[in-house]
Amino acid sequence: MHRQVNVFSQIYSIGSIKDVLVTHEIPFPPKSSVASDNILHLAAKIPSLHELNIVSGFALQMQRELLWFEEVKSIVRQADREKKGSEGLTPRQLFSKEHKELLEKGEKWMRDTTTSCLIVATIVTTVVYSAGFSIPGGYNDSTPGKGSPILIKHTLFDVFAASEGVALSFSVTSMLIFLFILTSHYAQQDFRKSLPFRLMCGLATLFISISAMIVSFSSAFFLVYKEGDNHHKLRWVPLFVSSLALLPVAAFVFLRSPLLCEIFNSTCRRSLFQPKMSLFI
Repeated sequence: MHRQVNVFSQIYSIGSIKDVLVTHEIPFPPKSSVASDNILHLAAKIPSLHELNIVSGFALQMQRELLWFEEVKSIVRQADREKKGSEGLTPRQLFSKEHKELLEKGEKWMRDTTTSCLIVATIVTTVVYSAGFSIPGGYNDSTPGKGSPILIKHTLFDVFAASEGVALSFSVTSMLIFLFILTSHYAQQDFRKSLPFRLMCGLATLFISISAMIVSFSSAFFLVYKEGDNHHKLRWVPLFVSSLALLPVAAFVFLRSPLLCEIFNSTCRRSLFQPKMSLFI
């Protein structure tokens, strides 16, 4: 029964009989001075590697362990939550002892992932900021309209300007989120929701900024090429270049979307267990 989601989901749905199950204690030999472990002590112990590897990433594994512990804690009696077990520890103390190494690995994984994403966000911000002052077509040097963009009346220029603003805004936002993660305390409870949620927001804003940067580049390339003398001879060139520009977006989706989906599923769902129809009516 230990660590079986389907079993605990069924316990959730069987009503008052679950009170008998969750108060069951691990029996010890008669006249033994060793205290018995309850179901919350079992949830506090580190599982096997096979069960940990259900999710990828040490931080998400730590999050799942916290979810397990809190879900089991919610169905046990108040007295059992502070009861000392066979090792002389309360369930919370036993959880901290058993997961000390995983907590350290989770912190390192979170820092490494955040640092790599922060570097990408910084590069995107630098590129987009520079492109904002190197607009396609240049500026008008003659009067009237001196200093205004030459191609400002083209629809593609509006697309370029809008995508530049979106890319810069979201890239800076992602930078701030990743910096906030790096300066966190990495307390045990932070891995339950706070850190994964921030990482999810950082990855989402970084993806939006990269996508907007690609749109900005493509619109600028179309705009400049359209104004050239030979654009009618090689109309496939801007389409080909824009298609190549989509490769970074596709790579980001392929490499990071599984992680983003895992974080979303584990952070945003209301419960680790999905109660089923009761067997007892």
